Amino acid sequence: MKLREHPALLSIKLTTWPPVWVCAEQFKRSMQGEIGVLKEVKRRDLRGRHFFVHVEHDQFNFMGCLMFDDPAICEQVFNLLKSCLGRAIKEIGDMEVDGLLPNP
Repeated sequence: MKLREHPALLSIKLTTWPPVWVCAEQFKRSMQGEIGVLKEVKRRDLRGRHFFVHVEHDQFNFMGCLMFDDPAICEQVFNLLKSCLGRAIKEIGDMEVDGLLPNP
């Protein structure tokens, strides 16, 4: 199963992949879809159910938030994405994650 299709990426019945991207450099600029290259994965709360991903697209930096119902799955996806820095978001969405993420 591809990452983008995995049920773990549903939060309260809404898909969290890909996030809505908000530009860090231009007010009111946002993008949707599997755009850019993953530059950073950050979280502020180690026990949380969300974290932030930063991408670069068309020479701009964008940030999105991934939210999860289960903190353990949040942790697993966080660690998976940390290992994908420098890869295209579309390529990450295409990843086969059977065996990497449990079905919730």
